[in-house]
Amino acid sequence: MFLDASIWQALAIVGGVGAFTGLMAGFAAGAESLVGAFLMGVIGGIALATVFRLAGWSSIYAVGDDFSIVWAAVGGGVLGFVVGRSNV
Repeated sequence: MFLDASIWQALAIVGGVGAFTGLMAGFAAGAESLVGAFLMGVIGGIALATVFRLAGWSSIYAVGDDFSIVWAAVGGGVLGFVVGRSNV
């Protein structure tokens, strides 16, 4: 386990990683407002890390109760990029 934390602390760490990668991906996608990319990065990071934890996939750099930081970064980056590409 990469870092031992409670579930709420693990979700906060995973959300922070997702927020950072969502912000970077939204910036790379040319987002007009980076706030949406930031928030969707949080949602994408928590969602993908939780889904892969429940599915039993292997976690890379596990935080808390087997939440993966790498999957959180992927989920936050994908959703941040998608929101950054939309002009809504």
